[in-house]
Amino acid sequence: MIREEEGKVMETVLKAVEAKVEEELERLADPEESDLLVLRKQRFRELKERQEKEKDWRQAGHGEYSELSGEKEFFSASAVSHRLVAHFYSKTSMRTDIMDKHLKILAPKHLETKFLKIDAEKAPFLAGLSGSIRLNCTIILSS
Repeated sequence: MIREEEGKVMETVLKAVEAKVEEELERLADPEESDLLVLRKQRFRELKERQEKEKDWRQAGHGEYSELSGEKEFFSASAVSHRLVAHFYSKTSMRTDIMDKHLKILAPKHLETKFLKIDAEKAPFLAGLSGSIRLNCTIILSS
């Protein structure tokens, strides 16, 4: 009698475990709800968003190292871009070419940042803030 009851209990437990295993197999076999498919869709969405951002950055002049003619252009560029690297240079400094070379290499690698160069003599207010009119100075801005 006890063995019959134990057998019935074991049978109900086994049926419950089997039902759970069947549910899990059905869930994994269903391609619409597969975890891998969900991850793939999420990654695809992230890639599309990144591509849109890169397109917007390129339209704003990111990815290239450009020269500005004055302070007004600097302020308009800083209003558009969230990240900005500005190189204030002096024509008399021999280090200007070295900085230009390195910033030209960095600009295409960091599309999220706009790289600019400004003659310190043409932007006396900004160069005066940095305390460097005759020496090269690089300023990094992030909003």
